[in-house]
Amino acid sequence: MVAKVKTVVDPAVVSTVEVQSGDRKKIWLIVGISVVVLLLVFLLLFSPGKALAGKATAGALPLSSCEPADGWQSNTAYQLTQRLLIGNGEKCFNFDGVSGIILDCDGYTVQGYGTIGAGGPEGARIQSTASDVTIINCHFNNLHIAIQVEGDSNTISDNYFTGNSRAIIFEGDSNLAKQNLITRGTVGVIVGSASEASVEDNELSFNHQGVNLGVQ
Repeated sequence: MVAKVKTVVDPAVVSTVEVQSGDRKKIWLIVGISVVVLLLVFLLLFSPGKALAGKATAGALPLSSCEPADGWQSNTAYQLTQRLLIGNGEKCFNFDGVSGIILDCDGYTVQGYGTIGAGGPEGARIQSTASDVTIINCHFNNLHIAIQVEGDSNTISDNYFTGNSRAIIFEGDSNLAKQNLITRGTVGVIVGSASEASVEDNELSFNHQGVNLGVQ
């Protein structure tokens, strides 16, 4: 004799099970997103600070600080080998009385900490006594001034600027800024007393002001 068993399904129970299953999916989704966010924060804080993947400059001397041990030498190429951190009142790369220098950061970051207002950290300054200096493949972040150019015939190319008060300031003559990405800052490029300054093929986005003519 075969016994017949009738199964009765309570709709309320089924609804509860479905809700619990949906809640579990939401929880796992939140956990997954949290893990990704934490991983990104970890990489930002503890990575070597390489933001760009540029082609290395052949024959460049390795540079692990804001200035070579024997000072900047004219007609010499330098390549950064690590991220640099600079605080309020500090200036990192300072070119004075030299010419023909190539600074290739090889994608590494010059990172400011502190305020980006007046007195905050500065990434690079090309003094009026310097000329024909090229700065490429650098990431400048959270600085009062990323690059200030007072000398003539210098090139700022293929760099990445994020979160700076002033990304590039041109004061000298016949200087060039090209193919830079400038984003999430106050002012992208300031052309002050400079003449014949060229600003070509740059990408400026999410800045309070893109290009400013004469006002710092």
